[in-house]
Order: sequence, then structure tokens, then C-alpha cells
Amino acid sequence: MKKFFFFAAAAAIAMTACTKTQTTAVSEGNVIKFSNAFVDNVTKADVTSDNFTKFWAYGESADGKGTVFSNMPVTKSGAAWNNGELVYWTPSQDHFFAAYADGESTIADASLAFSRANSSLQFTQYTVGTNDLVAAVASKNPGDLETAPGAVQLTFKHMLSKVKFTFKTQASHDQVMEVTNLKVNAINKADGTIALSGSDQNITWNTAGTVTSGDYLYGETSVADFANEAATASTVEKYFIPQSNKTLSVTFTVTWKISEAEGAESRTADFTGTLAYEAGENAWKPGMSYNYVSTINPEQVDPELANRVIKFEVVEVEDWAEDTNVDYTPSITPGA
Repeated sequence: MKKFFFFAAAAAIAMTACTKTQTTAVSEGNVIKFSNAFVDNVTKADVTSDNFTKFWAYGESADGKGTVFSNMPVTKSGAAWNNGELVYWTPSQDHFFAAYADGESTIADASLAFSRANSSLQFTQYTVGTNDLVAAVASKNPGDLETAPGAVQLTFKHMLSKVKFTFKTQASHDQVMEVTNLKVNAINKADGTIALSGSDQNITWNTAGTVTSGDYLYGETSVADFANEAATASTVEKYFIPQSNKTLSVTFTVTWKISEAEGAESRTADFTGTLAYEAGENAWKPGMSYNYVSTINPEQVDPELANRVIKFEVVEVEDWAEDTNVDYTPSITPGA
């Protein structure tokens, strides 16, 4: 089996900053309520403002004596966000909050560490998978509670990086070009933290010294025929722990078939591509999407196919023959 190497060009795309906010009215002045502001994305698996209906929350008052709750579910009903428990403000005390959503799954308390002092939430040895991990931290002082303090405003941030692989070809749509065994050797487990710094929410991942156990399989192991009649590129995508990609690579197998007919002639080759995309830092960052686009033609699968490409050459465009002169007398139609 032949092996080829290619350089995969990467495009870092900032996600559309279209923010929507829903505010929940507070009927009881001393009951803690939440509202959320959220950044929209486009991937089916992504958590977005439109499909976000549940998160889990932590909270504590500054003195550590009053409001305390951990891993409390908060669900959306209509325009309102409802706590799984009734929790109350401590008058005139600063309160610190953290919240997360791992797709629609909860994370065990043992893997989470909320710090009132650092206004942070740490995910211990989080293993990346098919979920979009989002989180938020916030603080608020309710005052003396003579008036309702309003809901806790949460702006969730994406903790992970999104990486896509897009395949294109110039092969005829009657042919078949398929990808299988797509793998990326990357760190898939690490400690991640989101912390409040002034009005900013900072995300950090500790990947130093982390050992990757084998190849991290990139979710979708195959890409359907990208030599399709619509001539559209085919893309697979997955979430990754933000990390340096200087030494990371992707491997995959491409199979070419001359047609979809059973027993049709075929060729197969393995490819390797580097994932470093520019000079300098070369690191995937939280909330960023990276699209590695590659054009693969049949002759890259098997160089011998280059000699079999059907080509055309114009020998000549024949001239017009000399004019044939024809004498004729047109008739006139009266009243026309």
C-alpha cells in the first residue's frame, strides 16, 4: 500500500458573535435565579442559544456561611430558567457562581472543583468526546434585598476547540473517493479551568506532561464519497482539547474506485498530514474552529492513474466554405 504526505492548510475561523439574552423575571426577591447569554454556532452537535435548555450550577456567598449549592440542574421552561432546588441570596454579600453543560450530560462532582476564592470551575481530567463543553463564571451582590436583585447573568463560553477535515476532488462524480481510518494523535484528557478575571472569563488547559494513550480516534472514521454529483466538499468535525498542534498529525486512508459498480477497479493509499498551520504559536484555542482542507485526486492515490486521464486536444476548427451566391427575386405582398 502506498503512503503519501500532504500539507493540510488550516483556517482559524472566529465564531459568529451573535449574542442572544433571555431574562427571567424574579418573583421572590431572595430566591436566586439565572438567565443566560450565549454565543451561537452552526454545527449540529454545538450548544447554541436556540437549543440550550439545561445546565448545572455552583454557587456560594463570599463569607462561605450562606448560599451553597453544587452541581444543581437548571432547566429552561418557556422563557424561564428553573432551579432544581430553591436557593437564596445572603443579603449584601458578594456571591460567586459557575455553570457548565457537557452536551446534555452531567459531570460527577468528583471531577469538578468550584472555588469561591478564585471565582473558578475546574474540570479534572476531562476526556473529550462528542459533546460541546461550555461553561460560565459570574459574581453578583444582591444588596439588602429590599428590592429584587434580578437574575444572575451567565455568558457561556466554549471550552474546547473545533477541528474539521474537509475533502475535495476534481475526480468525475461517476467515480468514488472515500476516506476511512481517519485518526489524529492528540491529547484527549486534561485539566481545564474557567476563571473570572475582572469582567473577563479566562479558559486554560493544563496539557503539560500529559501522555496520549494511543491514537485519539477522530470520531467519524469515514467520509462518504466526496466525488459526488453535487461537486460539494465533504467534512467531518469533532471537538478537541485546546493544545499545541506543532507536532500533531492526521492519518487517513483514501480509496478510489472507477465506479460504484460491484467489482469495479479500485486503488487505496494511506495519507499523513501535519496540523501545524502557521509559523509561531501554532495552538488550537478555546472557542475557535479550524478547517483543514485537502484536495485529493485519483493520481495522488496511485500515480500510474495520471497516465490514464482522458484529455482532449483541438486539432483544428474547420473554416467556413466559400460563399455560394444565389440570385432570387422576392415577391411583394400588397397591403403588407
